[in-house]
Amino acid sequence: MSAASLPKRIPTIKEISAEASKLELHTHIALRIYLRTIANVLRQAEQYKLEQDVLNAYKFYMKFAVITLDKLPAHPEYHKPESKKMVADLKRQADKVLTEMEVLKPKLEQMREEQMRAELEATKRAHRKEAEERARRQKEARILDHTQQADQMSARKVEEWSLRIEYPTISLKNESDGYSYAGLSNRPSPFTPPALPPVPPGLVAPPQPKSPPAIPPKLPHDTEDAAKADTFVPRLPPKVPHGPPKPPKLENYAIDNKDAISAPQVKPEIQADKTIEDGYVEEVDYKAYTEGGEGLRTIYLPSKLTREFLKIAAQNTKNNLETLGILVGTLSHNSFCITSLIIPKQTATSDSCNMINEEELLECVNPNELTLGWIHTHPTQTCFMSSIDLHTHSSYQWGIPEAIAIVCAPKYNDIRIFRLSNPPGLQVVIKCTKRGFHPHTEDELFVDISKNGHVINKNLDLRIADLR
Repeated sequence: MSAASLPKRIPTIKEISAEASKLELHTHIALRIYLRTIANVLRQAEQYKLEQDVLNAYKFYMKFAVITLDKLPAHPEYHKPESKKMVADLKRQADKVLTEMEVLKPKLEQMREEQMRAELEATKRAHRKEAEERARRQKEARILDHTQQADQMSARKVEEWSLRIEYPTISLKNESDGYSYAGLSNRPSPFTPPALPPVPPGLVAPPQPKSPPAIPPKLPHDTEDAAKADTFVPRLPPKVPHGPPKPPKLENYAIDNKDAISAPQVKPEIQADKTIEDGYVEEVDYKAYTEGGEGLRTIYLPSKLTREFLKIAAQNTKNNLETLGILVGTLSHNSFCITSLIIPKQTATSDSCNMINEEELLECVNPNELTLGWIHTHPTQTCFMSSIDLHTHSSYQWGIPEAIAIVCAPKYNDIRIFRLSNPPGLQVVIKCTKRGFHPHTEDELFVDISKNGHVINKNLDLRIADLR
């Protein structure tokens, strides 16, 4: 199991039972269709058991038991004399299924307990890591604050010594109003110019020399008393604010070149460890989902299937008759693979086709194979799902949500793959009691999944059986 995979939450036995009980049985659907459905359910359970997938095996065994023991007895055909043998066979199968469930139940409960313990430990580890990370950030903040204060003090010292060197006679003593210039304001300047001789009458006196420079601006530092100065003190340059504090040291910087530095990497939020313990169920990487958000298991479709089917249907197509085939395949590790195309005995018209002697079809299906859908032609029409097609397909999709319907329109050289929307399509159609061609008032009952869906074409072998 991949370490990158997330463990799926393992439900309780009660939750699995409640989910299986949601299945609805409709008495207007023939009992034989339900028999085909539960056969598919049982085969899926056995395959999951073979793969040691305890959770899915138990789920499908539960579904089989609920349908067989709780739902089918309410069907009107169940108690008819002709159903007696079938009912006896179902009960024998149900007894075996219940035995298998009793074996799987403690394993499933143990897996759930282990998962809960692992989740609790992961939560504790996450909380410890979060606390450690918070303490580390607080420590870095304190260091950063002290560093900024030290940088500011250092900048003031540098400025002070620079001024002392440049202006050694100025007192930079701090007082309440700023700076003191004791003695400078009440003593004559040593640079007072001598008095000029009297100006003879009739002449204009020359301009007097300008006053000595003003007292230098206040400086926030101490030095010797400026009153002791015996030389002229020129105006000090304006204070230059010291630079901003040095930025804190940042780790994990990515330097691409001398001129560009990427932003520092941001640590992700603390999350619980994703350790996969033994017995956990790996989350399936679904390629598509239903309209209700349920994952759809992938179906691998042999690339040559439609081509071979159209060859078989060519004569009917020429006679403007529909042709149908049944898609049969296997389940392996949560994916389906169509392995067989079976052409059953059937009746056909220009716009319909019906399978007959279904028992013969069941005999042709291998014990490990499941019915995954059907394929049919529209000799003169385009690709779409008629009301009859919708009802036919609902019986396949009720048992296997991934079941598909392939429609071929030879006249238009078009092939499409459909499924019922879920919801609302499957629910609407399976409850509908009408027969023949009839309108449905609801919209979007089916979807085209030819390009974006859970079906993948692949170069696979294909077994073809024509029972006509």
